[in-house]
Amino acid sequence: MANQNINELQARLVDELNKKNLIKTKEVENALLTVPRHLFLPGVDLEKVYSNTAIPTKWDDKVPISSSSEPAVYAIMLEQLQIKEGMKILEIGAGTGFNAALMAQITGKSGHVITIDIDEDITNSARRNLDSAGYENVTVICKDGATGYEEEAPYDRIIITAGVWEINPEWFNQLKPGGILLVPMVISIHDQATFAFKRVDDHLESISISGCKFMEFRGEYTRPIKQASIGKSGIIMLRSKDIPPINKEKYFSSFNNPRRDISTGIKASYSEYVTSFLPWLEVVEPQFCILNSAVEEKINYLPAPFKYREKTFPLFFGILHKENVALVNCIEDTGEPDRETFTFYVSSYISDDGLANQLIERITEWDNAGRPDIKNAIVKVYFDKSNVVPAKGEYMITKKWVELLFSW
Repeated sequence: MANQNINELQARLVDELNKKNLIKTKEVENALLTVPRHLFLPGVDLEKVYSNTAIPTKWDDKVPISSSSEPAVYAIMLEQLQIKEGMKILEIGAGTGFNAALMAQITGKSGHVITIDIDEDITNSARRNLDSAGYENVTVICKDGATGYEEEAPYDRIIITAGVWEINPEWFNQLKPGGILLVPMVISIHDQATFAFKRVDDHLESISISGCKFMEFRGEYTRPIKQASIGKSGIIMLRSKDIPPINKEKYFSSFNNPRRDISTGIKASYSEYVTSFLPWLEVVEPQFCILNSAVEEKINYLPAPFKYREKTFPLFFGILHKENVALVNCIEDTGEPDRETFTFYVSSYISDDGLANQLIERITEWDNAGRPDIKNAIVKVYFDKSNVVPAKGEYMITKKWVELLFSW
């Protein structure tokens, strides 16, 4: 295809991103119009390359482990980074090299972009792609990015392009005062959002949060999984911030009791459920839990999987006690087909309504708070955990190296 046609495809894509209001600055727009994505995805159909589509580039046993994200994601994250000419940037997760090229385009000849990846195949491919596109000034390093790259520190910006559970203190230490760390992070055990943090004295403070999500980090510092199988067969997996000592068979046998679905009378949309309620519940509720099973559709005592526009969610969310669980059950409002809403119910399996009432109170509290979106949260990250005390209206999540304080 002639360069003219490639330019037209590129311009069409950027126009689409502009119409969605994802591009905010001329610097990001110019980078997306300039860097030839097809040179980072050799052999891929050009129409697909210049569409707003994620394209997997490496698989492990048919599971994708590396990809070129949707161009919308690049636009959102570049805007979150607030890159300026002359900056030094560390990227952890090289991918195809396309994002490094976009950042190098913005920083210019006086800037420096270093991209690192744990996978030698990926760094070799990224290097070839960057050379093909004329970005020889980007440094490509093969190493585990969990500890950053001390050799070139400090950085104006550090960007992580894989989902992480933890913020390594070494990333903070390698960031200049006032610098920005951009990290897709699991809030606690389930939901992931992309946080842009500014270094302020001895801690980080969020300046923006997006809904971009990534494949999880590989290497030494992967997410710890706190889970337990329930019942002899292990047919259901229970995950929580902390798994209390439980009688697994007693827990499982409670599902033999008739399920009671208690209406809260509160209605919501699918979007509110995903972008507001679930991350909010994960933040504020210490007993937040997830039940999941590969055969959930055959387990008639669990709530029907939440269906929306023919999508089925095989996870069940709620709160737990050492002998009981109460689950959110979303029952669609068939009487209001044009509104595409559902009513929040709470499913309980024992006669004691204490846990069910606790979950109902949480749903009501979320509704009364104006249904806060995770994108509007204020998050502070402290590395010295000894003196961190939540103020009124703040919720604390403890991780290995940091304390996270959330508020709205």
